[in-house]
Amino acid sequence: MFDAQPQRDRHSFADYQEQARRRGRELVAAVAAEHPDIAVPTYFIYGGLPGDPEAAAGARLEVDIYGLLPAFVEGMLAASTPSVTIVDGTESAYTFSELSQLQTAAVRLEVGGQRFVAPELRARFRAQAQIGLGLYVDGYNVLETSPWFVDGRGGARVLRLQDSLQVALATADEYLWLWGERGRWWPDPTDTASWGREVHPPWSEALPGSDLAMALARDAAGVLAGACSVRLAARGLTLSLAP
Repeated sequence: MFDAQPQRDRHSFADYQEQARRRGRELVAAVAAEHPDIAVPTYFIYGGLPGDPEAAAGARLEVDIYGLLPAFVEGMLAASTPSVTIVDGTESAYTFSELSQLQTAAVRLEVGGQRFVAPELRARFRAQAQIGLGLYVDGYNVLETSPWFVDGRGGARVLRLQDSLQVALATADEYLWLWGERGRWWPDPTDTASWGREVHPPWSEALPGSDLAMALARDAAGVLAGACSVRLAARGLTLSLAP
């Protein structure tokens, strides 16, 4: 954020943009030197920016909390070889579960994101920037009063999670990531607390059936080919997969 920079009284916003581009170039050059075909994941690159066309001109960027991010990403693109991929993780999709929501997010990056890229880098942006999607697992396990609540539509919410995962996988170019704060993914409880030393149960217990729902979403085609029914975590939740 430009307003938070300690030397903003001595340097213009354009000066800071150029420094952000430099840092973006340096980052990708250093990483690609070790891993030439790397995919660089981000929580988001353009998803948190103003959506109106005038924002790309700079007036809105100067006062936006992420206003220097487009210049940083532009620097990353400038230093990227054709084998480097930059992934927009679309953090704003945390509670999205509808295909239309996810497609809108994808279009916003693929079309709208170009407004923040110099014309000479737009072909590279189209070729090397990918849509990734993030889902917030806690949304399928919190109380209805929470702003992160995702409705089960009259059924088990873990089944809604599986539906959301499948839709997200079908929309993302390659990567889908999950964020969860009230469960843990690894077995050692001493090193997986979301903050402090608070220990949470495994997600298979915090949200029964979530581990199998994730496996099904990842390999839905293979499971559907078997035309079977799968019992989720043996807790009375049955998902019919018959075609």
